[in-house]
Amino acid sequence: MKEMVVLKLHECTKRWRIKLGAGNLDGQRRSISISTDYANNRIQFKQPISNFGAIKEKLASMATSCYAGESACYRAANDVQSKIDEYQSSGLSRQESELKGVEEFALECSILKVAISEDMQICADEGIQIFGGMGFSAEAPIESAWRDARIGRIYEGTNEINRMLIIGMLLKKAMKEV
Repeated sequence: MKEMVVLKLHECTKRWRIKLGAGNLDGQRRSISISTDYANNRIQFKQPISNFGAIKEKLASMATSCYAGESACYRAANDVQSKIDEYQSSGLSRQESELKGVEEFALECSILKVAISEDMQICADEGIQIFGGMGFSAEAPIESAWRDARIGRIYEGTNEINRMLIIGMLLKKAMKEV
């Protein structure tokens, strides 16, 4: 019985990783929005700093990583849901189908958790850079975005733990293919 409870908790954690990845995209979008708004309104040398190449590059890089993360999340979510539907069609219960469907894509879910939480941190860090010295002030909204981004690399298994899980799952998958 105890083993079953631990197994169910482990499966729930896997399920939350893809949700966490998707949730961290909101943090990225927030950093992009805050930074873009600030760059458009901050005047330096009689023009918005959003006109400067370095700022444009930062904002474009932030948007690119967010788009890539969104695309990966949509694909993984679709893959998981398709597998769940397949299991349900074969007669498994909804709960069993969800557990098995998520298990098949646990590797992808862990990768998304790591990649998107780190991209969220980079976006917030770039936002602080755009804000300059004001970025560290509690009055600046990007400061709280940075703190919020930092926790994303810790909960639902630290990124270091997830990397160990990722390599373990990759090796296990490779052994099955041999």
